[in-house]
Amino acid sequence: MARRAFSLIELLIVLGIIGLLSAVLVAALGASRERARSLKCASNLRQLAIALKTYEAEHGEYPCGYRPPAAGDSYTNYASAANDLPGWWWLNSVASYHRSESPGQSILWCPSRRIIGTQHRNNVLRANYGVNGSVCGRIPRFPSLSLTDTPEPSRTLLVMDAGYALIFWLQAADPPQPKVDFDLDFPAYVPGLEANAQRFISKERQYDAIHGRHAGKTLNIAFLDGHTKRVRAEDLAVRIEDGRYSNKSPLWTPR
Repeated sequence: MARRAFSLIELLIVLGIIGLLSAVLVAALGASRERARSLKCASNLRQLAIALKTYEAEHGEYPCGYRPPAAGDSYTNYASAANDLPGWWWLNSVASYHRSESPGQSILWCPSRRIIGTQHRNNVLRANYGVNGSVCGRIPRFPSLSLTDTPEPSRTLLVMDAGYALIFWLQAADPPQPKVDFDLDFPAYVPGLEANAQRFISKERQYDAIHGRHAGKTLNIAFLDGHTKRVRAEDLAVRIEDGRYSNKSPLWTPR
């Protein structure tokens, strides 16, 4: 008995099913890769938190987020001479507390980093991790704190996914504050925060700022006690309550 051939309609249905399954598989693989990148990011932050805590235990305070160079200073220049302030960054202070690797493997680089163009692609200060400026200060205006200065270390931000290596709570304000001087020197933002749409953010970092670092506009953060957590970007927004800016948890300002 002769075999019945597929009709054109049946063939199209089969091809459509194959296409649908392929699309589902590609989406699932993409989501799986992003979960793996997010887990690697959280691991990076956990190691950086340990390095920062170790520095605090040895020196009695957390490292400065940034301090200007003094005459005769010798330091690794993480900054881009054309776009960033030269000087000592917290990355210099913790360099001896973690293993140094190539940029693609280093814990200083977020695996979910999205940056457009080549101008800042190799600039580790931008669109990777940032320390909380309320804890790791900016000399001479904002001194660094010690662990004893922070009554709630399990709720206070230490280091996080950020648009720049040093981030202050004002840069998470919603509605945004008028541009202040450290916006020019430290152009930070919380990736995925809705208020970023109202702020000027350079073109190469706009995707990271508007669409977020991880799936669902989430980001990873590490606290002063060393634990890490994945949170929504909006959880970090600092909003006006009773006439003043405040946030409940996670805490930007520890006291």
